[in-house]
Amino acid sequence: STENVNLEFKTTQVRADGDCLFHSLAIILRARGISTSAAQLRQNIAHHGLVSSEQHLDQVYSKPKARLLWLDMANKGVWDSAAGDQIVSIASQNILKPIIVISRNREQKLQALLIDGHSHADELPSNVDRNPVVLFRSTNHFEPVYKINRDSWKKVVDLMKKEDKVIYTLM
Repeated sequence: STENVNLEFKTTQVRADGDCLFHSLAIILRARGISTSAAQLRQNIAHHGLVSSEQHLDQVYSKPKARLLWLDMANKGVWDSAAGDQIVSIASQNILKPIIVISRNREQKLQALLIDGHSHADELPSNVDRNPVVLFRSTNHFEPVYKINRDSWKKVVDLMKKEDKVIYTLM
């Protein structure tokens, strides 16, 4: 039996100024009553990335280069696409929520990418919230998704986890 899952959503436009990911996260978090700003999130996420750069990016970059990348990411308007997915993963760890990134594949079908910064943790921090943050990504731009059916999106996360899928084609 197929459950009725409502995956309709709307996005809010944000400026394409190199800070769109952070603006998007700030908009969603503020709507959930968490006081923050894009600048604050950028600083926190860049710092988190710097601290964990010992484990991250070292397959792609040398440690000194990874350090420089994260130090650079602390600067307003700086976006390095090489660190793009890594930044979303670090953001997920930092805000203690899984992030679903919706985009269109080559066939223009919607697909959801689950980025859960805590997916490899042996034990989840007690304050991790399983209610996902949903973002829409076009080529090199993020926008916050709102007006979603939270229960439906939680079902998508549960389904992806159950089937051990990171990418899911929605329609």
